Amino acid sequence: MKKHKRIQKNLVMETTKVLLEYKAQIRYLTEQLKVYKSEISLLEEELNEIESKYTKKQTALEDRIKELEAELKTKEQQLVVNKFPGLIPIIASEEIDVNQGYIKKAKFRINKSFEGYFIGAEYEVYSEFVPIKPKFTVFFFNADGLNIGTDTVDWEFTHVLRGQTEVIVKGIPMAIPNSEPKYFLLRSSRITN
Repeated sequence: MKKHKRIQKNLVMETTKVLLEYKAQIRYLTEQLKVYKSEISLLEEELNEIESKYTKKQTALEDRIKELEAELKTKEQQLVVNKFPGLIPIIASEEIDVNQGYIKKAKFRINKSFEGYFIGAEYEVYSEFVPIKPKFTVFFFNADGLNIGTDTVDWEFTHVLRGQTEVIVKGIPMAIPNSEPKYFLLRSSRITN
């Protein structure tokens, strides 16, 4: 019995020792876990700061790219217009003040299909003093200044009366189908009655 009690006592002591070792390990691991969580928190803050800086830089770069693209487009237009004086940029679906003789405004809708580019054109014609028979030619140019299409308006049998505004609507396929119209040039002559 004594032997049995001694064995039991030894077992309790060994179990207690093992439990104490486990508790020490748990405390150590808990402290390590706190350290790791703290490091993770610091890394997350650093990552958020880097992401924020990156997002700001990316936004700034995207804005700058848009500015440079707009500036480049403007300079390209200026080069073409300077190279070919008289060309007027086409602003799709917007009225453009032309004010060339009796042609006051123009509006163009650019459509692309499998057959190429097609323009829906509206020309506003006005004569203040005399009745006229409108006759004019519109030349269309691509971004490089190449003539890609022509429209001739010749109202042989129709008059625009004095003080009256007429809108002439035309559909014009481009002669060079895969080249987008960017500019136009008007040549008009007044035909009076």
